[in-house]
Amino acid sequence: EINGVYQITSPNDLCWFAQHINRGYITSNAVLTTDIDFDSNFISIGTNTYPFSGTFDGCGHKITVTQRGSSDVALFGYLGNCTVKNLTVTGTIKTAEKFAAGIAMKNSSNTTATIDKCISDVTIQSTVSGDATHGGIIGVARGTVYITSCAFTGAINGSSTHSCGGIIGYIKGYADIRKSYVAASFGIKDTN
Repeated sequence: EINGVYQITSPNDLCWFAQHINRGYITSNAVLTTDIDFDSNFISIGTNTYPFSGTFDGCGHKITVTQRGSSDVALFGYLGNCTVKNLTVTGTIKTAEKFAAGIAMKNSSNTTATIDKCISDVTIQSTVSGDATHGGIIGVARGTVYITSCAFTGAINGSSTHSCGGIIGYIKGYADIRKSYVAASFGIKDTN
């Protein structure tokens, strides 16, 4: 920790930070100091009770996720009043759960989350039958979400899966999306 900011240098550090947030230290801040392969001990950062409410600065680094069969279906679970920036997330999420996403599952009601200069290059392999509400960046915007200069370049696949979005799976609150794009592939069910 330097000047109150946790330095994430390894998968163990990232796992510890997720557990730290999920125990209630939601306003903690972190910076990523290197690329990380987060395939073992995967746990999402932020819960419904304890949404992440600090600043996470990826500093231009990449986190590679390998997630299978858990309800933790994004790097960040729940976002509160927070900023996630300068981060690339890549890898694969294989799930039968709704709300899988490249950056975050949901942001909490009555909160404002900012996602800035982030790239989601995640492939979501879904076995959800029906409405999956997967999103390239975030699954559900329940509060207010500002997404700026972001991209989804991965994929969402699922032969029985539908109702997914390139940036956001479903907007229940308010979303402001600027200077962002989708250059992804979608192998999901056409409901039209």
